Amino acid sequence: GALEDARDEHEDCEMRHKRARRRNRDSAEEVARLAQELSEARAGVAAAKQRKRGALAALMAHHPSFPELLRHMEQGMPDELVPLWDHLSSRDDFEPRLLQESADTRHKVYQGHQGGVAYAFKVFEVPEENPERLRIIWREASLLRRLQHPAIVPVLGLLFWQPTDHGLQRIAMKLPFYEHGQLSSWVRGDAAPDGMALRLALLRVLEAVAHLHWSGIVHCDIKPENILVDSLGRSFLADFDISIDSESRTTMAITHIEGTSGYLAPELGRGGAGPTPATDLFAFGKTVEALLAMVDEGFQSAESADLVQQLTVEDPGDRPSAAQACHHPYFAAAAGGRMGEPRTCAIGPCKRRWQLSEGLECSNRKGAPHFVCRECLSRHCDAEMKANRVQICCPVSKMDPAAECESCEYTDLELARHLRPAEYERYMGGRRRRLQEAIEQEVQAQQAEALREEMERLRQCRICRAAEANALFMNCGHYGACLQLAGGSAATSDHVASVLWCSYKP
Repeated sequence: GALEDARDEHEDCEMRHKRARRRNRDSAEEVARLAQELSEARAGVAAAKQRKRGALAALMAHHPSFPELLRHMEQGMPDELVPLWDHLSSRDDFEPRLLQESADTRHKVYQGHQGGVAYAFKVFEVPEENPERLRIIWREASLLRRLQHPAIVPVLGLLFWQPTDHGLQRIAMKLPFYEHGQLSSWVRGDAAPDGMALRLALLRVLEAVAHLHWSGIVHCDIKPENILVDSLGRSFLADFDISIDSESRTTMAITHIEGTSGYLAPELGRGGAGPTPATDLFAFGKTVEALLAMVDEGFQSAESADLVQQLTVEDPGDRPSAAQACHHPYFAAAAGGRMGEPRTCAIGPCKRRWQLSEGLECSNRKGAPHFVCRECLSRHCDAEMKANRVQICCPVSKMDPAAECESCEYTDLELARHLRPAEYERYMGGRRRRLQEAIEQEVQAQQAEALREEMERLRQCRICRAAEANALFMNCGHYGACLQLAGGSAATSDHVASVLWCSYKP
């Protein structure tokens, strides 16, 4: 807030100062006035930074966990995760019980309750000597927060967990609890799905994989144990701790070692080959194959065998993409039958009966999903874009505050299917404008930080400070390279003459 405003004012003054010198103005008074403004702006930045330090100190005094949180932020915690931090809750608030411990001891999973609602907690130990473990937590939480898809497990919060007996700090990721557990447990349990329900569950996961790949993410560990199922039979893709973001790729060695044997594509065993969307599709094919082996032969068909064959072919170039695989005949009956199911539009004035294919259903995690017909969806999108909202959410909770709807935003792919081309183009145009504004703000912040660092470097060198002060009154306007210093000492002149060799200069 105040710090950013002060930095903006500082930057404006700096630019005017430079323009004045560059134009070689004859008026020394004008240059001196701008120099005074620059000095005041610097003082404003310093005062704002001091106020920020005071605010941090106040937070530390009121919240015992804040010093640890601040330390984790200094160790690379993304700013986007700060709103997720639950400093008011601890392990004892949920009365947790251990559900699962990963085979490689990366984490443990607990079930707990709060306010009558069940949650799952993915708990990581954070050794002081292993900062990579902390980066794994931040990476997975950031991916889950950014991806936002109806079939991807959402992250609900982050909190400190009770330290281990050896004093190791632990951090927990708060997630929804899925009643049927892992997909492999569901198909073998008492409430096992029929063939159509299994196809729908696999199709949801495949749509989530398509969304991942469209977003530049490779999951790297698709298998039945990393797919969870809720009480309604809806499937969710989980465990993103070794996933790869195309913008920050990890090494092949790490992802190859941490993948699950039996689901690794053959090309990963060859030198130089790293995870790709095609390797995810191979793992998904092996997942389908493994699940079909767990159920009766009646679940198997020529379509399922063909799907597995296409996904697990040895040459990765011959495998279909996730989006293409969604249209395989194995899923056609399930998708087609579901699309014909009747629905009632949740928008009050409408309340008409439609087929599911004629609108969009949200991903409400607290109960039944809400359906919105295409016409109402179009009007809702127009209203949201006029309000400068970047992403479109289910309108039910806004129209009826008493209605509980906890769902993620509609994906671009879902909106593209249900909006008219002109409407979708307006939506994407608004998204692009908001993205451009975000980029500009980020660039401005980077420039302000670079300016701050430059000023710090200049302040480190006494002679550079003298040269800077004297250069304000030069007539030629070539700052830092002119020997016509007004009142400068011989030492200062010699230093400016060799300014290229000053170690404090950028």
